Amino acid sequence: AYPEPGPDGPAPWLRANMVSTLDGAAQHDGRSQPISCAADMRIFGTLRALADVVVVGAETVRQEGYRPARARAE
Repeated sequence: AYPEPGPDGPAPWLRANMVSTLDGAAQHDGRSQPISCAADMRIFGTLRALADVVVVGAETVRQEGYRPARARAE
C-alpha cells in the first residue's frame, strides 16, 4: 500500500487495501484482527487518514466493533 496522495485533477479515484493469510483467508474465527499485525494496522490507519470515504462491510463492522471515523483537521 502506498500512502502517497492521489492524482491531481477532478477525476475520482479509488485506493483499496486488505489483509489476508498466506492461504488466502481474510478472517480467523469470524474476525480479521487476529490475522493482522502492528504494521498492518499502521498502514490501515495511514490510508484511512488520507481517505475522503472509508467503506467497510456490514458484517466486518459488527464483528470487529468498528467506531465512527474521526474527521481530519482541514
